[in-house]
Amino acid sequence: MAVAVIGGVVWFATSSGGDDDKPSANGSSQARVSPSGSVPESEKPAVEPSVSPSEEGTDIGAKPTGTGMVGMWRSDSGGGVLGLKESVDTEKPDKVSVILVSGGLECRGIRKVEEPQKKYQIALLCERDGKPVKSEDRAGNLTYGGGDSVSVSWFKGKSGTETFARYGDWPKG
Repeated sequence: MAVAVIGGVVWFATSSGGDDDKPSANGSSQARVSPSGSVPESEKPAVEPSVSPSEEGTDIGAKPTGTGMVGMWRSDSGGGVLGLKESVDTEKPDKVSVILVSGGLECRGIRKVEEPQKKYQIALLCERDGKPVKSEDRAGNLTYGGGDSVSVSWFKGKSGTETFARYGDWPKG
C-alpha cells in the first residue's frame, strides 16, 4: 500500500486484482476516499506520514518535475541551491524572485528580463546569520535554454560561470 499526502488530503493507493495483492491494515486492498476528498476514520493510519522540514530539499523524495524555469536548482560545482520563483518578465522587477543558499550565505534578489524565458540579469543581496554581508552580494547573467539546467555567469561577488541542475519544484504555499 502506498500513502501520499496531496494538498492536505491523505490518499491510499493499492494494487487491485491478482494473487499477489496484500490487504491493507483494515483487510481491504482498495483505496477509499469520500467524495469530499477525505479518508474515512476507519482507514486512516494511526500516524499520518509527513515530510519533516529537515527532509525537505534533500535527495529523499526530491523529484524534479517542472518544465519551466521556476523551481529549485542545485549547483553542479557545489555552489549551493538556486531558487527561481514565479515572476512576471519585466525590465523593472520589484519583487524577490531569486534566492541563493550557498556556504552559509542566504541571498535574495530580483531578475531583470533580457530575453523572456531565456536570459536575465540577476542581483542578489546576501546575509550570513541574518546580517548583511555587502562583500558577498552577487550579480550575474542567468541563461535558461529550456530543459533541466540554468547557468549563471557571475560578474559581482563571484567569478566564472556556474551551472545549476533542476533539483525540484518550487514549494507550494
